[in-house]
Amino acid sequence: MLGVTASIFMLPSLMLIIYLVQMIGTSINQEKTSHSMEIILSNVSANTHFWSQIISSNLFIIIQSILMGVYGFISLLIRFIFNSGSRISTLSSTMNINTGNINVDASMINEFISRIPSIILVIIIMTFLSFLIYSILAAILSSMTTSIEDFNNIEAPIMLLVFGGFYISLLAGLYPDSIFIKILSLIPFLSFVISPTLFALGSINIYYVFGSIFTLLITLFILIIFFII
Repeated sequence: MLGVTASIFMLPSLMLIIYLVQMIGTSINQEKTSHSMEIILSNVSANTHFWSQIISSNLFIIIQSILMGVYGFISLLIRFIFNSGSRISTLSSTMNINTGNINVDASMINEFISRIPSIILVIIIMTFLSFLIYSILAAILSSMTTSIEDFNNIEAPIMLLVFGGFYISLLAGLYPDSIFIKILSLIPFLSFVISPTLFALGSINIYYVFGSIFTLLITLFILIIFFII
């Protein structure tokens, strides 16, 4: 249940990353076709303008993420207020569930609840770092193109990385002890969705998560040092 929950929570992050990449690529390429770029670069440095694109785009995506969470919470609250469990009493009889063979003790429930905050924290940290890495990568690649059509050709491999990590995280539920999937959880551009799912499943410990965060930070450092500064 925790593994499935983690994958569901990561799905909006994938959509936001795709939107972030498209937004940055479109914005930079549109600036190249207008004379406003000459005015901008005559007043501020190219490095400052580059980081303004990254920061503004990430702030927009983060605000959208917060709004999605707030609206989701409000919708759930309205759902519980107006339905007040009228159908819950008849749920077991309708579905003909036999609970005689289900053995769930208090320790399992307590462990389930106690791990939820740490899983959510890991998801937030990995998602935030993935926003930064993918936005910087998209900005670097779009700065090397001359038109939006050229960027669309470069955008396809980025989408493969994003969805590849998501589908691998789904396979983690079937093969939670796979060494190959555990190794992929340490690879940047894939780890942001695989590592939280494996951590939710209990397949990896917190040290693997720290390793995934460390590789993301190293990748972020390399992108900044060798491609921006």
